[in-house]
Amino acid sequence: MNTLKRVAMVRAMELVMRQLNDEDIFMSWLVEGVADGDAEQSDLYIAETYCDDETFKELMGLFVSLMYRVGKDQSGLYCDDVLSNEEDYIQC
Repeated sequence: MNTLKRVAMVRAMELVMRQLNDEDIFMSWLVEGVADGDAEQSDLYIAETYCDDETFKELMGLFVSLMYRVGKDQSGLYCDDVLSNEEDYIQC
């Protein structure tokens, strides 16, 4: 297991989820994924809390599922005063 890679992935997923333009989907992430404030904790805390095989697998699955909902709903991402363009979304 590459713990540093897993911790980086948890932080990356958290960063992307914080850019969601849909509060309901984001709340699903906070409840079922990374709890509010946990991404700012130490690498050791994240590793112990989110990086065992089963939890990490479930977290990545949740991320993919929520991002799929973002694409279907066309709610997009909002970062640095830029909203992703819904016209650019690939229809699934």
